[in-house]
Amino acid sequence: MKTRLEIKNQAKALIKTNNLWLAIGLPILILPLALLLYFLTSQDILALLFLPAFGVGIYELGVQIYLYQVINGKKEIREGTLNQISDIINSITYESFATYFVSVVLIFCFSLIPIVGSIVSLVKTLSYNLAIFLSIDKEENSSLQNINESRFIMIGHKSDLFVLSLSFIGWQILSTLTLGLLSIWIYPYVIASEVIFADDVLNNKNISKVSLDSGLGKAVQVIDKE
Repeated sequence: MKTRLEIKNQAKALIKTNNLWLAIGLPILILPLALLLYFLTSQDILALLFLPAFGVGIYELGVQIYLYQVINGKKEIREGTLNQISDIINSITYESFATYFVSVVLIFCFSLIPIVGSIVSLVKTLSYNLAIFLSIDKEENSSLQNINESRFIMIGHKSDLFVLSLSFIGWQILSTLTLGLLSIWIYPYVIASEVIFADDVLNNKNISKVSLDSGLGKAVQVIDKE
């Protein structure tokens, strides 16, 4: 597994490529403000409360899938912010959206549990972290299959992801001091780090499976010889 320093250094290099950080950070900074301004004039309370967060969530989903595909050599980072934004939006598939939607609904339901809801929802958020990436690798899977497989793979890795997230607290404080303007760089940095972490966990899972299969194969050969 990669260290946090290795993950962060790779994330910085990734988002600096063709100024990708701008295509990630700018829409996430502007989108909620634009939606908020629009729905303030419409006086629709439900839209005002939920749609800005929903819009950001969908774009973040596209960013995560796009970065995952870039890391795995399935996409290249094109020049031009508009081209990159277009590639990010087009990265969203039906399977990934369905998995994202189901996981959000489940996490919301867990958050409603009295007293311990916030803790349970946090644990579930960490457990479901790999689900959208599995929806790309295994398009034949259902949303619940992706979520259940993510839960299984994340056993032993949830604390690593939690610590990685906590390591950005200093940056979050700086962003607050700049009234959120610094988030145009911080947000891409955090997302890229989390995607690289997810890719590393999935790769190590595949390596472990190959090693196990190889070991079982050798054991069978020894048994056959005996």
